[in-house]
Amino acid sequence: MPYVSVDGNQIHYYHAGVGEPAVVFVHGAGGSGRVWHSQLSALENRCRAIAIDMPGHGRSEGDPLSSVREQAGFIARFLDALGLEKPVLAGHSMGGAICQEFALGFPSRLQGLVLISTGARLRVNPQIIQALEQGEFPFADASHLISPSAQPALADVAWQEMRTTALPALLADFQACDQFDRVNDIAQIRVPVQIIAADEDAMTPLKYSRYLQQGIPGSHLAVITGAGHMGMVEKPAEVNQVILDFLHDLS
Repeated sequence: MPYVSVDGNQIHYYHAGVGEPAVVFVHGAGGSGRVWHSQLSALENRCRAIAIDMPGHGRSEGDPLSSVREQAGFIARFLDALGLEKPVLAGHSMGGAICQEFALGFPSRLQGLVLISTGARLRVNPQIIQALEQGEFPFADASHLISPSAQPALADVAWQEMRTTALPALLADFQACDQFDRVNDIAQIRVPVQIIAADEDAMTPLKYSRYLQQGIPGSHLAVITGAGHMGMVEKPAEVNQVILDFLHDLS
């Protein structure tokens, strides 16, 4: 499995395919690059696709980063380590916040953004952060992550992904989300942006994505029906087609 050294830590990533533009996928809170398996498979004949394990997640070393700005800076150094100059960044939930922050901080280093089930602000229920501060796992199950109509096995996948993440990493992730607020800044994003939302997303409701589409000049919104917060896992074919169409329009 591929690793690259960033900030003195071995950072793990998944990869598939070759060619341009490279697409770098950034997972959400409590996740890892494994969540992008279907996307890497769909893109391997189109371009180079990479899914990172952020520090302290999955197989990556290092301490988890406690702010979205720090996470975006880390992505810049990860791209440097891989020699990637102008990729497309694709992020889910917290990963989408990281992508927005990157676009605002490093606009010349991007070809485009794909923002999946995310928002310009990501407030977190204080009870979740309080439970994590007390060393307790804050969720009883994974029902909040998927559509009520999704296959039960998908809930199990989402549940195991989050349960295998160390509590300090979960706390850092949710604190970073809670502090993230770019509501007044997204109009400054000037790269092509594809937004993907799900109509049954309980974590980042559709109105979050509509706000992004209205606020980011020239952005486009695709709504996946019958999916929840983990739309790229629940409805991979639909999400993959939106991404492929976006890449086609960039070429």
